[in-house]
Amino acid sequence: MNSNCKYTLEFILLGGGEKGLETRDFLTPITLNSQNSVVGIHFNKISTFHGLIQRRAIKMNQNEYKKLTARLQRPTDINKVANEIEGNRELLLILYTHRVVRDATRRYYRVKNNVKRLEYQWKNGTSLLQLSHREDFPPILLSLILLQHMGYPRKDFWKFVNDPSKIKNSRMKHEIKDVVKNDILYSPAGMEVQTLRGVKGEDRLNRWLDDNDLTYRNEDDLKEEFKKTPDVLLDEPIIIDGEEIIWIESKANYGDQVEVRRNMKKQLIPYTEIFGKGIVVYWFGFVSDHPTHEGIQVVDDKFFTKPLSYYTG
Repeated sequence: MNSNCKYTLEFILLGGGEKGLETRDFLTPITLNSQNSVVGIHFNKISTFHGLIQRRAIKMNQNEYKKLTARLQRPTDINKVANEIEGNRELLLILYTHRVVRDATRRYYRVKNNVKRLEYQWKNGTSLLQLSHREDFPPILLSLILLQHMGYPRKDFWKFVNDPSKIKNSRMKHEIKDVVKNDILYSPAGMEVQTLRGVKGEDRLNRWLDDNDLTYRNEDDLKEEFKKTPDVLLDEPIIIDGEEIIWIESKANYGDQVEVRRNMKKQLIPYTEIFGKGIVVYWFGFVSDHPTHEGIQVVDDKFFTKPLSYYTG
């Protein structure tokens, strides 16, 4: 670890069984110096006993979710809030992601409309990272807006993000490196976290299905036949709370009202129209006052800690 590090934030990726020694992937997405500048993003892999480090569910309604999310204004707030409430850092990273992504979506065109001012400031010595801090906008997204305006194709920009050494201009190379190190959501490492989180959720679902001798088809098996496909389509329905369940959707996310409503509209309700009733699992929990719809059961990770016989009798 760099000698000028102030502290490190570790975000636990979902995975592992319920008992015994496990191997879990950890991401240390930001290592901060005394000025709260990011000096490193890297992965490491460790082994730990279940329970030594575990996910803590936070039960809350939408108003409580909003209050908690509002406290996550900077990446450094994740560790601070986690220590205060003894909460799971990975969950808080997800809530931070919700806030940043939704805010960036809402303000994208406002920032884009000011791109000439941003270009002027950059050409007069303000760095890409400084601009992103001033605009309170994700560093990589702001850099994309500015560089596209300056004539860089989108495809080239993402090549630079993935490998800054390909940039010939020395100032741009240095600043893109800084941008990548300081963006824990849109950087390659940040995107990798989100991808791996999703994979681990689906793996856990598949293990539960296999342990309960359930046969099924996955999204890859279905995509040639259907326009919209759940993560799992059971070969035979199972009875849960008196309903025949035929599909299961895995969400390695937290289900607040906005997230659940969006998922319902774009995916879950269409699944009921095509296949019948199903289950969506939010592995990191959901608000108590989430939207509901006939034929869709919303569960969290606790559902999959019990065998199918527990629900069917």
